[in-house]
Amino acid sequence: MIAQQDISKLLADAPKSGFDYLVHFELQIKARKAFSSQNEETREKFVGIGFRIGEQTLMVEMDEVSEIVDMPKCTKVGGTKSWFLGLANVRGNLLPITDLHGFMLGGDSRCHTDRVLIYQKKGVFVGFKADDVLGLKHFFMEEKIEKQNIETSLLTPFVDEVFSRENQCWSVFNIGRFATSQEFLQIIK
Repeated sequence: MIAQQDISKLLADAPKSGFDYLVHFELQIKARKAFSSQNEETREKFVGIGFRIGEQTLMVEMDEVSEIVDMPKCTKVGGTKSWFLGLANVRGNLLPITDLHGFMLGGDSRCHTDRVLIYQKKGVFVGFKADDVLGLKHFFMEEKIEKQNIETSLLTPFVDEVFSRENQCWSVFNIGRFATSQEFLQIIK
């Protein structure tokens, strides 16, 4: 491990020739890299999959999503609410697919993404279509903010934590709790 004093000493030593300068420069890079990786390893991180519903940005924990797939062809089920898109065949399994935008905000999504987040745990197998899937998001725990700072929506009871970076809030959506909630399970009109 390289201490802060060691880095200061390396930076204070002046090179004497062009070659010495290159060696000195390489040592500086290695020292800074070692020091920064030590600091980052001690900081707790949250890693999730980011997605968007309307203007709200959300994340789900990595282990809550078994996979992300292209939107499969759905068969509509009569007598169900408009946000329930229907059933799809995914590798021989029937996957119920829900439009999170329709559930949360009503109406159709303005963005027509072709990506579905699949939750598969404890006998529950369901797909959630978001307005946009934004990929992996990394946050340090010190970026966590108070939950009352988030927008009010039907998803609010399913938000566990909120992170903020560059004036943008990212709510951590508990997709497992949502998938087994009474609000979600009431798909019949």
